[in-house]
Amino acid sequence: MGDIITVGCKTSTGGSVITGSGHVKINGLSQALLGDTATCLCGSKSCRGQGPIVQQSSRAANINGTNVARVGDFVDTGCGNCYLIASNHNVSLGTSTATPLSMGNGISIGNSVSINTGGLTTTYSQSFSSPIQTQTNKVFAKSPKAPWGSIDVGQLREPASSIGSMGVYAAGSMDAVASTGLGATALSRISGVALADIAGFSMQVIGRSGVLLALSPTQLGDGTLYGQEEVKAKSGVETRVRFGFDTDGNIHGYHVDNAVIPNRTVEHIGDKFVVDLEPGIRIEWVPTTTEIAGTKILTNPIPDIDLHTIYIHPEKDQGEEFANTYVTPISDVDLNDYILIFPEETGLPPLYIVYSKPPVKMLEVDLYGNFKGRPRNGTHADHMPSQRAASTYLQRKLAGFADDQQIKKQMNFVATVIIPAKVHQKYSETYGGRNTPTQIAKDANNLRQAVDNNFDAIKPWMLEEGFNESELENARNKMHQLNKENGWYQ
Repeated sequence: MGDIITVGCKTSTGGSVITGSGHVKINGLSQALLGDTATCLCGSKSCRGQGPIVQQSSRAANINGTNVARVGDFVDTGCGNCYLIASNHNVSLGTSTATPLSMGNGISIGNSVSINTGGLTTTYSQSFSSPIQTQTNKVFAKSPKAPWGSIDVGQLREPASSIGSMGVYAAGSMDAVASTGLGATALSRISGVALADIAGFSMQVIGRSGVLLALSPTQLGDGTLYGQEEVKAKSGVETRVRFGFDTDGNIHGYHVDNAVIPNRTVEHIGDKFVVDLEPGIRIEWVPTTTEIAGTKILTNPIPDIDLHTIYIHPEKDQGEEFANTYVTPISDVDLNDYILIFPEETGLPPLYIVYSKPPVKMLEVDLYGNFKGRPRNGTHADHMPSQRAASTYLQRKLAGFADDQQIKKQMNFVATVIIPAKVHQKYSETYGGRNTPTQIAKDANNLRQAVDNNFDAIKPWMLEEGFNESELENARNKMHQLNKENGWYQ
């Protein structure tokens, strides 16, 4: 694919570009410019839902004086999560900037075009229909089985070790973290290569994190993988391989198309190295003589992970069984992945990392999406109202304004409670076959009442499991609060 953005191209959070120039069209769609509007479906409180496209990398192509938008540009919606991830066209712009490419009105650009922006000026109604230069596309990591010189998406299952070197680090259980979920926890390498180790320093994580996988891809010699300096110059890096954790703590690899992973820069601050992955999640490298958070490190509860059992799966294999393990589809895992850029003094190359969240806690209440990728350990996440009821409600409310995929994404923003699996399976009025069309219609007509009814159905059995009245009612109230904050009812 190319890097040109038009109306209809997608954002990282499921939204799309909704305005464009109108004067220049790519395959019949208006070219998007910096300042044009794209939408964001992340659902966070700080998100405005839509915002202007903001430049994140150099380019010298403009339309009537305004620079064009490209893959990787951010969308300023207030949440910090949204950026342009996919072009629908095989049209790319080069980076030569000797003379800008200034496009006027009435231009129609066809497919498979690569435009070198140095020294070119278009004229009114000029049409490009053939390549102007040969472009070498690059990514951070790809399948070594892809054709030489191409960045095609992998189509075969292959061991993750074929991509490059990997190391797995696990956070040890600590007194402070066990009780509060906060504080600093030591990160110890439990498998693979010491990719993220800095000599003389120990790793620790601040925030809720369990296991971290690091990957350094092997250069293939065909010019399709980014070099270190190229990665450092980008705010987001394209890749054809990603990893994620399922709810059993298994690591799955995926062949992907049009994925852009955000960069995070490791900074040398005082006597330590620090990187903030997202709000509340920080990795630090502290001098080995420093006591981590003044707490005692307990036995690591996470067993060794055999890297030889981690595979990268094509889309067709997702949702199937392989080697006695269910291959969780990429849409159902929590993709907490980043490219880390280290200071030169560390001697470390850019690394792809992905981390898992810690196991869920019994009677924990949160939005459904926040439980993705967290080990369940014999529990179930009970969605209230049920996903079928919530989606039926949205289909009726947003008829003609949202497609099935957009509605599915909104299911991540429904309140959910962690309960024993046996309670969910035996007594929930919306589990499996008990969630009949009649039940769904009833719940969709009054979501607030549905939550109360669903909760009342399991409450006697939760009391029997040893939870007290106060704990259960606090959980119910928190679910109502989350649902109200996310606009499901008042």
